[in-house]
Amino acid sequence: HIRRGDFKIGNQTTQLEFFIKVIVLIRQTVNEDLPVKVFTDAHQSELNELLRMPNIFIAENKPDILDILLLSKSKIMVLSKSSTFGYWAAFLSNALGIRPHYAWQELIKREEGKYKEIKWNSENNENDNSLVDYMRENFSYQDAKN
Repeated sequence: HIRRGDFKIGNQTTQLEFFIKVIVLIRQTVNEDLPVKVFTDAHQSELNELLRMPNIFIAENKPDILDILLLSKSKIMVLSKSSTFGYWAAFLSNALGIRPHYAWQELIKREEGKYKEIKWNSENNENDNSLVDYMRENFSYQDAKN
């Protein structure tokens, strides 16, 4: 979920590089270009670098509540910092949620078999292994494919 819209005011947006880097790491971890559906309020021109990657699709524009419900069906969610829109979808999901380490929210829920989350610092390359290790320990390749 790449939040833009009103988040551009006051520079609250999550850098596009965060999303690109996490997608690359996930794909490297499972050794496959898994499909990525992007839910966003950004103009397509703001996402050009991301959209040049293979197997990336923009979700059709739908009413917000439907987008939240569709997003909640994801297996892995990469969330924008401080976007309650994406966090509502995470709350309703059984997904692995990956969010920037500097987002202000704490864990959304911690029930076994439910939403799991990792805060990841994409600006520190040493943390790349922490994301890959977390995925290997808490998330199976088959989960990502289904």
